[in-house]
Amino acid sequence: MKTQDWGWIILLAFIFAILGYIRLAHSQEISTIVIDNAPKKLYTELYSDENGNQFMVEIYEEPQEGNDLIHFRAFKNGKLINRLQKNNERH
Repeated sequence: MKTQDWGWIILLAFIFAILGYIRLAHSQEISTIVIDNAPKKLYTELYSDENGNQFMVEIYEEPQEGNDLIHFRAFKNGKLINRLQKNNERH
């Protein structure tokens, strides 16, 4: 084989190695595990007042056996100021 042929073989091997790595990385991103009882965010809003205070309201549900636990949390400037929980029966 000529030196030029070895160059093409090395170039092709390098390209296949890169494509294989990209394919492996892409397949790892897609594979996820879904947990049925993971909390599900229903609503989030971030806003601020004229004094520069930032507020965030967050509502999410957490599936339980036969019930959904609804969580409400309110933050002011990054600090939790209120938290409520309520059971919501499934029918």
